[in-house]
Amino acid sequence: YFSQSRPEYISIQYRWRLIQRQLAKEIQTHPNTIICLQEVSRGLLRELQTFFHRMNYTFFESRYGNEHNDYMGVGIAIP
Repeated sequence: YFSQSRPEYISIQYRWRLIQRQLAKEIQTHPNTIICLQEVSRGLLRELQTFFHRMNYTFFESRYGNEHNDYMGVGIAIP
């Protein structure tokens, strides 16, 4: 689907490193903030749950997508 993108840029591992870095920065800069995420793919759920648990947050997710978009959904993380 992303024929114009470099393969490493669309890999979950590459994207997760960028996402995790940004989330950690937000949590450290703004303690006790509520984080809302959209377009959360099933492929990142375990990483998000582990990350937020480590940061003393509770993570809730709800999926609305289908197989085509990896059962995309939304998430909210609460300290």
